[in-house]
Amino acid sequence: MGFLQNLPGIQALPSLMVSFVSAILLLAVHFTSPVSKFSFLHVQLEHGSAGWFGVFGYCYQKAGGGVIQDEGCSGTSVGYTIWEPLALGGNAAVSEHSQFNNSFLRGLSRGLIVNTFALVFTALVVLFSLLVFFSSSTRAPSARVLGIAQLIAAFFTFAALIVDLIFFCDVKRRVDSANLIGIDGRPSGSLESALWVILVAFLLQALFGIFSLIPHCYRQRRARVREARQTRLIEQGIAPTSTYGYSAPQQQKADDVELPTYSKF
Repeated sequence: MGFLQNLPGIQALPSLMVSFVSAILLLAVHFTSPVSKFSFLHVQLEHGSAGWFGVFGYCYQKAGGGVIQDEGCSGTSVGYTIWEPLALGGNAAVSEHSQFNNSFLRGLSRGLIVNTFALVFTALVVLFSLLVFFSSSTRAPSARVLGIAQLIAAFFTFAALIVDLIFFCDVKRRVDSANLIGIDGRPSGSLESALWVILVAFLLQALFGIFSLIPHCYRQRRARVREARQTRLIEQGIAPTSTYGYSAPQQQKADDVELPTYSKF
């Protein structure tokens, strides 16, 4: 503990911890489909067929009679088509639906790259906090600067969350409205846990940035109130009090008092 207390950049430790956890969460989002079946959107088709959608692609599973007949994943790419995993999963006619096979959805899927931007900026905050933490300078950036850095990273994470919600909610709506058959007649599309991961990362960054700035704003407000009070006293002809609570003439009078010396005793 003594080692930590002697570090000039100890105020960067909370920022380092928050940004590191956020970076891990944002990195996990990049391991969604096609890397794994961890996804943003899961589409359940008939007879056990299914599709999983992630940031850079999809995975599919074709089944019949409760037996998996074929499964696989797309390659990793910025932007992908929506109808392919649904067609490969057993609904070949889905490619004829214009609501799945259109350039708008493919263009919108390219916007998922903002998840990578959020990860990059969060990683930069991690490095910045790490440099401040191990800095030997006594003039290391304050917690306010680190809070602002967290808010900038939170902005990109929030942008990623909004793009993810728009894209995957729109795909879910299209899947449900196309009457694709799901198990037990339930809606075919369901949003998955990757969206919650993004949300948690955003809340961590935003709340830390806000609470880091609150003490600074409070100190600034107190300084403005104190300055306004002193200005009002001067306008009323009352001298502002000194550090010890005396007015300026009283303080001068106290300073002019001659203290007795040893020769007078």
